[in-house]
Amino acid sequence: PHRLQRIETIAPASRLIRSDLKMQQVILLVIGCLVLSVSARPVTPMATRQLKHTGIETRAPGVLPRLAVVTTGGTIASVKQEDGTLVPAVSGKLLLQAVPSLNGTVTISGIYAVANIDSSSATPEFWRNVATAVKARLADCNVDAVLVLHGTDTLEQTAWFLQCIDGVGNQPKPVIVTGAMRGADAQAPDGPGNILASAVLAADPKSSGLGVMLVMNDQVFSSRYVTKRNANNNDAFGGSNGGGRIANVISGKVLQYFRPNGTLLCPGYPLPDVLPDVPLQAAYPGVKGSILNYYMSQGSAGVVINAFGDGNMGGVLGDAAALLANTTNFKVVVAKVPLDGTTDPAYGSPGTLGALVKFGVVGAMNMNAFQARIVLMLTLAENPDVTPAELQAIYYKISYPYN
Repeated sequence: PHRLQRIETIAPASRLIRSDLKMQQVILLVIGCLVLSVSARPVTPMATRQLKHTGIETRAPGVLPRLAVVTTGGTIASVKQEDGTLVPAVSGKLLLQAVPSLNGTVTISGIYAVANIDSSSATPEFWRNVATAVKARLADCNVDAVLVLHGTDTLEQTAWFLQCIDGVGNQPKPVIVTGAMRGADAQAPDGPGNILASAVLAADPKSSGLGVMLVMNDQVFSSRYVTKRNANNNDAFGGSNGGGRIANVISGKVLQYFRPNGTLLCPGYPLPDVLPDVPLQAAYPGVKGSILNYYMSQGSAGVVINAFGDGNMGGVLGDAAALLANTTNFKVVVAKVPLDGTTDPAYGSPGTLGALVKFGVVGAMNMNAFQARIVLMLTLAENPDVTPAELQAIYYKISYPYN
């Protein structure tokens, strides 16, 4: 079935059936975890096994939360070479040993190395590998939360990809991504503090059901509304569209401002075996429309255009976008350069979104271009024949889940 059908147009009976099946899966998972919990530890009163903040609490009093750590490289694991440049080289085990306060905060259930790269080298296959590792840890009844150590160049993109995967962003166990702006051998590395803040967040029962979270500089952000705003400083990340930061970690405590609903941030897409190629194209004065034809000739399934203002790109690129969207199965999605606001077909001149939507061009609403690209890739992986109307409904539903 089309993604649109699952979001908005499923018949009530079908929705109830799907909800019942999902509830049965959750109940079976809870029962299985409780059985394993009882067999592994002394029997505890049923009162300690209760639903809290849409999450599942199965630990006995005094038992530390069990945190699985997935490592991928990044600045947090990097040290300087002889020429002064940073290269990932430090193992996850050594990174955690540099944070002795973890011992009283969480129990490390395991360390799982997925990659050892600078995150500027991340690929869709890398995203799949990280998501596969995270899903496997979340399915383990002996794991209460998952922490991903990652480079900051593409940290927000990996966080958003994880948020959109079924069984990761829409399940109750905390999933946290963090990194560092200074290398592991810096005079004052920020990595250990970010790891500890992430562990504190993972250990807090109120962190359940919030979706994938990004922790940097004692700040907690929702993966839906966060972006890297500074290339150099420790305070590198900030929110967008009036949201983003959901909590601070202060003196070993999590102070929450609001609670995003992890089940509403992005549809739970199945993790695909292969992600379709979707390039990201900037609009700029003088851009040639032939670039879109080139992408299609190379086998790309669609394109996301990062456009001016509320979704405008000029007549040359706009004419090419309209022609492909109207006459082929090549999908054209328009995002906006400004961090805040939404795409809006308010203008009708050539190359403006208002002139293009009638030809099947789709606006990404309040998503940035990186997020819009991930959603398009996952949607096309599941349904290559999604219509522009269905695709537009997906972007609208993610952007405005309460409308």
